[in-house]
Amino acid sequence: MARVIAIGSRRSGWALCLLALLASMVLTGCGHPSSNRKPNPAASLTTLGPFAAVSGTFGEQPNLAFPAGSSPSAKLQRKVLHAGNGPKLAIGDLIVTDYLGQIWNGKVFDTSYTSGQAATLQVGLGKLLPGLDAGLVGVPVGSRVELTVPPSDAYGSKGDKAQGISATDTLVFVVDIAKRYNGKSSADPAGSKLAEPAGLPAVGGSLNVAPLIVFGRDVSLPKRRSTYLIARGRGAPLRQGTAVVQYYSVDGKGAFVSSTWLNGTPTSVPIGNATDATGGVFDGLVGVPVGSRVLIVAPSGAAGAPLTKTAVIVVDVLDQVTTAKRMAESS
Repeated sequence: MARVIAIGSRRSGWALCLLALLASMVLTGCGHPSSNRKPNPAASLTTLGPFAAVSGTFGEQPNLAFPAGSSPSAKLQRKVLHAGNGPKLAIGDLIVTDYLGQIWNGKVFDTSYTSGQAATLQVGLGKLLPGLDAGLVGVPVGSRVELTVPPSDAYGSKGDKAQGISATDTLVFVVDIAKRYNGKSSADPAGSKLAEPAGLPAVGGSLNVAPLIVFGRDVSLPKRRSTYLIARGRGAPLRQGTAVVQYYSVDGKGAFVSSTWLNGTPTSVPIGNATDATGGVFDGLVGVPVGSRVLIVAPSGAAGAPLTKTAVIVVDVLDQVTTAKRMAESS
């Protein structure tokens, strides 16, 4: 995820909560669902324009042409360029999107289209620029939307010198919304449950609800990081990159640590790169079919893992992040 969209971070959803906490104990401290799930305040959302002309189709990098002699509105503007037929985005949803950001009558300062991987963003909770929070909530999945964001709903009086954005610059975003996930997202309900390995904590619960992790008397956790397939989904095998997941985690004695199920929103995690900031905790997910449920045991002190305590994590694999175009076509 590019730093321009988010407030003060380049990192995707996993990093906003997970990464900072792996240093002390994996998947801890994100807390329970907020009791005040309101979008960040923004100026009144209007559709009066003026707007930049946008060429290109969903999933392809757009080109913007600005109207000659026109100044941008001082209010947040939204124009749906292509209306999708999916569910409308709600506060707290995790979304997968490709996007372009450009200064009005100026340079492109950010784009995800050239990276080959879409961004994962959580909308409506103040983790994005205020204009994006207000402008994306309510837009149907599958849509291409254009947002004209005045300074008051972007970086305010400070601007962003690193990106060449001044305090008076109006920003234009074109956003392709490919997928959304919420607290009800789960593993494949029709997945095939497998026999669980002996000596490990038992994993209970059906595949469309949060799992349970039960420590019996005969539990003996492995000394090396290990990944076990509990239920096989029917999707494509995960590749190196980023996966969207739900997780439930406990420590090495079975005490609850954290859960996206309780937080109310899935997250995204890096897979297949042992040098990532998690130390490759989720690398064992490579090759696991989308829709599967997996048990990960990450002992403290395991090679490359920044853990001070053992973590036992049940992961529901929801999706592989590719590009907005590919993900929309596979829906």
